[in-house]
Amino acid sequence: MSRWLAPLLLLASSAHAESIAITGADVWTNTADAPVRKATIVISGGRIVSIEPAQPPPSSARVFEAAGRVVTPPLDAAATQIGLVEVASASDTDDRAVHGGPLGAAFDVSLGVDVNDLTVQQARAAGVARALVFPGPAGNGIFAGQAARLNLAERADIVERVRVALFVTAGGAARGSPPTARRAVAATRFVDRAPGSPRAVPSCRDGSAIGTGRRSPPPRRPSPGT
Repeated sequence: MSRWLAPLLLLASSAHAESIAITGADVWTNTADAPVRKATIVISGGRIVSIEPAQPPPSSARVFEAAGRVVTPPLDAAATQIGLVEVASASDTDDRAVHGGPLGAAFDVSLGVDVNDLTVQQARAAGVARALVFPGPAGNGIFAGQAARLNLAERADIVERVRVALFVTAGGAARGSPPTARRAVAATRFVDRAPGSPRAVPSCRDGSAIGTGRRSPPPRRPSPGT
């Protein structure tokens, strides 16, 4: 890990008021099969404006010497639980899952994200810029709860978007669930919608609205000539 210059994005996110140059880096740009060797990266206004091999930094830039370290685009942790556990051995500091009570699909992990958690700091040091945190299996049903997107830039609130996905437990752990709940697993879709937009009612495969036992009306077909 000592050869990686991981916090590039974090430097860029704090550089809106100044120009930054990172020199002597081996940069993977995801546009070629080999890195740009001994490159100079220039960041201005919080954005990377150039990546050139062996170029002198701008005279007005704040310079960081990479000394051959590797620089990559920021990483995105597609499924993680960072920031949800303060002390693993203390159940009252573990916000990964709901184990009882009425919460299920309504359980929102974003409310338990701790910006000061050690795992968040470790993820930043490893070059993770964004992450999706998800709930663990619930102890009271198949619906685990709602996931959230994190932006790990240095700021007080790292929760970027809430309720981005609904997680369910299928398979062996769901065998004891009621038949209507099992049918809902295959059909439920969680849509991240803007406030005030129309809400779609999820339905089961047989056309009945979930939780009502009533069949939804079939879709209207256009008449000939329309």
